[in-house]
Amino acid sequence: MSDDRNLSMVVRLIPCLLALGLSLSVHASWFGVGGNTGPKVEVLQTANMSSKVTAIGGLPKSVRVEGVSGNASVVVGRFRSNEAPHDWQIFRYSTSTGIENLGTMGKGKGSIAATCISADGTAIAGHFYIKDEGSHIFRYTQSRGLQDLGTMGKQSIEVRGISADGSVIVGSFQHSLSQEHAPVYHAFRYSQSEGFEDLDAMGAESAFANGVSADGSLIVGNFHVAKSTDHAYKYSRSDGVQDVGAVGGVAAFATGISDDGSVIVGKYFGEFSFSNYAYYNHMFIYARAGGLTKLGAMGGRSIEAAGISTDGTKVIGSYIDSNGESYVFTARIVLPVTQKNE
Repeated sequence: MSDDRNLSMVVRLIPCLLALGLSLSVHASWFGVGGNTGPKVEVLQTANMSSKVTAIGGLPKSVRVEGVSGNASVVVGRFRSNEAPHDWQIFRYSTSTGIENLGTMGKGKGSIAATCISADGTAIAGHFYIKDEGSHIFRYTQSRGLQDLGTMGKQSIEVRGISADGSVIVGSFQHSLSQEHAPVYHAFRYSQSEGFEDLDAMGAESAFANGVSADGSLIVGNFHVAKSTDHAYKYSRSDGVQDVGAVGGVAAFATGISDDGSVIVGKYFGEFSFSNYAYYNHMFIYARAGGLTKLGAMGGRSIEAAGISTDGTKVIGSYIDSNGESYVFTARIVLPVTQKNE
């Protein structure tokens, strides 16, 4: 979700938050907030990306990790340059080749809005804005460079997920305006073989696609219920939409799914900071075997689940610590012993 839509969400949900009372700032262990009956995670490794970005002229507290490959060997994200005009730029970090500044993906492209990376680490996708044209989708590989896929005839189009081999891209676009003149968004799926597919609003007011399975068949995201909140969902052509719910919080956003659809990871609005006028994201895991576990911020200030391994055994993501620096992590998902063989 873009920064503008995040702010809109904050404004819209403050009355709900005040009605519910502020969520506690939970510094959860890897056993999670909801007890020991659901899925758990065990952190295997972390890496400080802020310290690496300073080497390419970035402001360390501006780093936003937005994509991590399946084995956590390649990381992409955004950072602000320490030189004016401080445009958002893309970085790519590899454990084998180090960190590189991909800039704004070419002259005249303006600031990059978001990025994601395929599980094999070879393809980067995202969107950027060009004045008087709007948002463009792009796909980038080191071998072929930047491929500008244009606006696809859509307004405010955004990319949020890419399949394992980079062949399928998912995201959202502005479809229309409501009777109150508020933007209405639809989720989409795009592939070179099948073209652009409008997935509609998933039966709700608006819908956003945030992640896709390795083979491109399962999509996860969030839909907005009119005059209410956002629910996480999973979708397939064969089964339609499954509502995962608001995860007991103000809003929830699914971001990753295993290939068989049995494990979903995502984030929810877990804490509101009045000083920053923003929500801090907490992480959840939903498993067919074991149900839902809310993991809080896992000791950090805010956390993002970037994706999940194809077999559903690992979650890859990022978190921001109390000093505002960004880290990536890999964690093992542990399902309940009594249920994981069902």
